[in-house]
Amino acid sequence: MSYRWAVLAAGTTAQAAFSTVSFAIAVLAPALRDKYDLSLTQIGIVLAAEWVGLTVALLPWGFAVDRFGERWTLAGGLAGCSGFLVASAYAPTFGWFVTFLGLAGIAGGSVQSGSGRAVMRWFAARERGLALGVRQTAVPIGGAVAAFVLPLSSSAARSWAPSCCAPARRSTSRRGTSRSRSGTAGSGSPAGAAASTSSHRWR
Repeated sequence: MSYRWAVLAAGTTAQAAFSTVSFAIAVLAPALRDKYDLSLTQIGIVLAAEWVGLTVALLPWGFAVDRFGERWTLAGGLAGCSGFLVASAYAPTFGWFVTFLGLAGIAGGSVQSGSGRAVMRWFAARERGLALGVRQTAVPIGGAVAAFVLPLSSSAARSWAPSCCAPARRSTSRRGTSRSRSGTAGSGSPAGAAASTSSHRWR
């Protein structure tokens, strides 16, 4: 296989990986809203954060690719994107969550400029249309992967939880039920209202 096709395969894979991020946020939006008690406005901000970061970063990444080449910018950008996504999973507040997603979009913007330049560099004019078409298939591929894999992995994680955790889950459930009842009984008091507040809610 010619080296230029290997370059195209690497660029397409990188684009698919980054596209998965964009679609994954949309796929997980209902779960995020339920778990953290987010409003529709907050969900909209979450969905827009990565795109805002990407839009801001595209031009600077273009200059960086011209100066340093697509190999190092692609690798560095994807590494940074991965790090910010991991950080978003441990975000202590809603503000930090949105910030990390925006930074992930900024870092992942290297994919757009880097893979596009690689196609223009390694493919002659008569083949660029085909190469760009192959590269763009990465966007729906990444979306399909996110749409199919994330719900299945979430369900599998709940189904295959260690059996040793079952007593703890039952105990937690009983405590939650008792708290719910006490909260209902004392809903007119501040203590009752506090007891009914979700423990996962971001502040």
